[in-house]
Amino acid sequence: MSTWSITTARWRKRIRSGWRRCVRRIYPDQRDIFVTLFRDATKTATGARAAQIASDHGHIVVRVEPGGARYWVLVLDDTTESYRVTSVHGPYLSE
Repeated sequence: MSTWSITTARWRKRIRSGWRRCVRRIYPDQRDIFVTLFRDATKTATGARAAQIASDHGHIVVRVEPGGARYWVLVLDDTTESYRVTSVHGPYLSE
């Protein structure tokens, strides 16, 4: 992702299929990052920044309330067919 994309989009919640670098000097505001699969080797290589991840594996569901004013991010266990909810984040206000 380019510097222009990061500063223009100004996203606060992000769902990634893998780890991408978070550069706080470009976009210093608070953000939550949900990664669908953050492998141990990648965590090790990432170092202390790995702690910035809100979720490091699972199926991600975004639930938006009617009218779209608020939304939640749910993380589901995708290692079994039950898809049990492992964490709920939010509510977040839509902007």
